[in-house]
Parts: sequence; C-alpha cells; structure tokens
Amino acid sequence: MNKKLLVLDVEGTIFQALHPIDETEYASTMWQSLAHSLGEEGCRREFELEKKWESGKYKNYLEWIGETYTWIHKDLGLKKETFNRLIFEAEYIPGVKEFFHTLDRKIYIPVLISGGFQELVVRAQKDLKIEHGHGACEYFFDSEDGYLVSLSVTPCDFEGKYEYIKVLFSNYNLNPNTDWIFVGDGKNDLDIAKRAPISIAINGHEELKKAVRFKFDDNGNSINNFFQIKKIIDALTSEDFHKISQIKSDNISSPFHEENEYLKEENERLKIENRRLKQKNNDLKGRQKKPRERKFQKKWLKEQPKRLLSVILKNTKTVFVGLKKEYEQFAFLQNIDKNLTVIPAGSENHSFKDYQNVDYLFVFKDCIGHKLAEKAINELKVPYIYLPPQRNKEILIQIMANALIAEFG
Repeated sequence: MNKKLLVLDVEGTIFQALHPIDETEYASTMWQSLAHSLGEEGCRREFELEKKWESGKYKNYLEWIGETYTWIHKDLGLKKETFNRLIFEAEYIPGVKEFFHTLDRKIYIPVLISGGFQELVVRAQKDLKIEHGHGACEYFFDSEDGYLVSLSVTPCDFEGKYEYIKVLFSNYNLNPNTDWIFVGDGKNDLDIAKRAPISIAINGHEELKKAVRFKFDDNGNSINNFFQIKKIIDALTSEDFHKISQIKSDNISSPFHEENEYLKEENERLKIENRRLKQKNNDLKGRQKKPRERKFQKKWLKEQPKRLLSVILKNTKTVFVGLKKEYEQFAFLQNIDKNLTVIPAGSENHSFKDYQNVDYLFVFKDCIGHKLAEKAINELKVPYIYLPPQRNKEILIQIMANALIAEFG
C-alpha cells in the first residue's frame, strides 16, 4: 500500500480529558485542567467563555483563545510551575503507546494537529516518536516570578486544522482525496473529519459521530481506545481507501460489514424517534396552554437582599429542578427552607404527585430540554422561570428572591 498520512487530534483524542466542566461541548486535556487549577472562579470563567463561543459572540477561534489567555489564565495568575505540571501529568488514552510502537511507519506518516497547546504536542512527539506536530497556542512565562506574560497563537482549529496538513500532501506527493486518515473526538474536528477519505471518532461528540466513517469497532462497540483503532487501521487495504473516498458520508462502507448494519439500525431508530417526537408535539398542541413563563431581569441581581428569600418562602411552596447533587449549591438550597424542594437533575422518573399545591417552579437553565424539566413544567402547571447558569450561590438566591417578589408582590 502507498504512503498515507495518519492525522490525529491531540486533546481528548490521544490524551484524556480528565477534568471536564459540566454542561460544556468541548472535551479538553489542558484548557479545562488549567481552569480547575485556578479554582472555582477559573471554572466559572471557562464555562462562560465557552457559552460565549457557542452563541457566536466571537469572530473566530483566535479571539476565543485571546480572551481565555487574558481574562482567565493571565488575570487569575497562572504560573509556569502549574502549567508544566499539567503537561507532565496528562494521561494518554488507553492503547496509545502500544499503537504508535507497532504502527507501520513504512505506510503511515503520523501527524499531530491541535487547537490546544504546542507544549503538549511536543511531549507527545517525544514520547511517541512523531516527526510532524503543530499546536495552536504556546505560552511564555516570566523567568523570575514564573507568571504568564505572553502567548503565540495560530488559527489551527476548526477549519484551520486542514489548512495545516495541506502542505504535507504536497511534500509527500499524496492525494488529499485518497491518501490519509483522520482520528478525532470533538465538535471542533467536524470540518477536517468531513474532508478525510477515512475518519474515525474516539469518544466522539455526537455531531462528530454523524460525520465519520468509523465510530464502532468490529464488535459493534463505540470506539474509546486505540486497541480498537489499531484493528480498524490494520484491516484497511488500498482498495478500501479508494472505495471509501468515492462515497458520501451518508452511505458508508467499511472493511467491517457490521458497520453498515449498525448504521441501518441507527437510521431506523432515528426514524422511530422522529415519529415519536412528532406525536408528542401534536399531543402538546392539544393540551391546555402552558403556564406563564416569567422572564429573568438583570436588575434582580441588585435590588433585594438575599434574606427576603427565606421570608417569602414561609408562605410559598416552591420547587427547584436542575442542579446535580454533587454541586455545593444543591445542599445549600436544600437547607434554606422546608417550603423549597430541590429535585436533582437526572431524576428522570420523579413523580410530582406530592407537589400538586406548588406555587412556583425554578428551572436551572442548563436543564432546558432535560426530560425532568419538561415534565415539571407540564405537570405542575404553575408559574416558572428559567434561571441563568449562575453558580455563585449569593447571586442565585438573590435572583430567586426577586423572581418571587415579582410574582407575588
């Protein structure tokens, strides 16, 4: 078989994402670990900037990195010692070292491409003996006090990943339509995965899974380690590359006949789910009008002191849905007043029969679309408000107090 590029994402693909931040879209080895190293405020700011990216408030990826550097890492005092420790402690996905140790380098030329840190890419290049690697970002620290002072950044994520490897096609005289494989995990890998003749998702984001050629191994299990990836790559032939490069991603063939069967089953499942949702939508239209939703107002953050919440709750039965039990806010709210019932996210089968006389419903905004939130709104049929994704306890109860004041006076 002719030479092929084996192009791999880095963070979340060959390195594990050990410190994910709840309710975020992008699994990261370093960005989220750095946020955790800077405490609760670091995590809050990381969460806020990711939501800002998802809502389209950044012009491009460089702008997102720039604000992360300035507002989180520099402002909160990231030091070289912490940064280097996290690079050193990053753990490989199971099977990575074995995979690269046995990789046939006469056929496959490994390439690392990351929207993350060059320092992590360099570590992997040394450990795994990989010649080509590029990370979007590099940090520089003061030689005396060790604090972060500057950065170097390139557009090497989303569409930028493919731009980097285009020069390698030319250098190795390879055909970009047939002569490479891509392996990735995240939503930000969508563009390059769609371009690759053969693409593989490992611990893949749901949107990425829809675009790749391989998301299952030959036993029908979702791919989550490099032992599975080795089997897929070892089974590929020149003919497979040619055939797969000629077909569209919605009509996929593979060396494993099971892959087609799973795709057919998934397609049928989605059709059934679509019919169910249409029926559910029709049923909802036939019901009585939903209870009124009160809109959150920013002025509520300032006006009334938090002590009012306990006073108002004495005469108001209220339910709060959407926080996870492990959040410290969950226990905090549970202990405010007996008239406030806090129901954890994930309680899919929770019965609301005991709360028929409830006066008001709070739904944590990150819980929108959650079955429990929808069930609470439809079954309790009381005034409700979606709370913003606020993790500061003091601000959270001020908002709640003011919402109740606005409703009941």
